[in-house]
Amino acid sequence: MSNQIIINALAYIDNSTDRYKLKRTVLAINSAYVDGESGLIVGQCKSLVEGLCKSILDESKIPVEADIKLSKLAKKAVQELAKNSDEWKEQKTNEAFKKLINSFSLTLENAMSAIGTLRNEYCPLAHGRSSQHIPLDFVYAEFVAQQTDAILLFFLKLLDHSNSLKPEPITYHENLEFNEYVDEQHGSLNIFEDMYLASDILFQMNKSKYQIALAEYKESLEEIEGQEID
Repeated sequence: MSNQIIINALAYIDNSTDRYKLKRTVLAINSAYVDGESGLIVGQCKSLVEGLCKSILDESKIPVEADIKLSKLAKKAVQELAKNSDEWKEQKTNEAFKKLINSFSLTLENAMSAIGTLRNEYCPLAHGRSSQHIPLDFVYAEFVAQQTDAILLFFLKLLDHSNSLKPEPITYHENLEFNEYVDEQHGSLNIFEDMYLASDILFQMNKSKYQIALAEYKESLEEIEGQEID
């Protein structure tokens, strides 16, 4: 028997920064697998997916109820990551992609609900267990771990894809010409003898609006340059 049951996700984690600290839980699952501890495998699988989903939602500043079920948690995390894909922006594929994600989310919801139930029933760390407690047959724990491996790998790949779509953060001082343009258009504000530039106020108070205006400004410059070339 191999000494690992979470294989594909572990390989993916080893080639990343592991910013969510997933490896230690994966190693704990693989250790329980070697020891034949079916209950521990199921319990750690639940913790693994639960921790990753909460980290994803925390980064997006999406509140999570303290008593949220694992199935609902996983579904929210998938939808949060998927919405950043270009497929959500293209009208002709939007509905099809929504159906795909909703279908997967439903499958994921059922799988996570089952893992949560098995964890509560068989994990020796859940609610305490007597020495007479009948453990979960190892073949079921092995199946749960294999499914967790697939789910975790999907999340990690979707997470990387989502991050690759996010624009690089901008800084105020790297757009001096645009800032001067905004200041010329909107001036400055004097508050208690301190001067505040319109461009700086916009950047600090509404960064998304600043980025939109910056993009429009750059587009207008490109159009002017194109006309001059013609």
